[in-house]
Amino acid sequence: MGRVLFDKESGRSLGELDDEAFAELARLLEAEHNDDTDRYVTSEAIDYLESEGASVRLITFLRQALAGAEGIEMSWKPPART
Repeated sequence: MGRVLFDKESGRSLGELDDEAFAELARLLEAEHNDDTDRYVTSEAIDYLESEGASVRLITFLRQALAGAEGIEMSWKPPART
């Protein structure tokens, strides 16, 4: 079970990351506090993640989420159970 990510400002769904890609994101981008459920992502942050060996899947997801914007505040929640 992965995580559904959202644009925190607009509430727009950005898609779902599987557990492995989400763990990469959480590990490579620093949390502001222990129960932090958002990250601010910029193209520079994505370049950093890429240089640190982040998966192509994660990098592609983040570049698509950014969609040319300067930055995006992403939040997440577990996907709905069916």
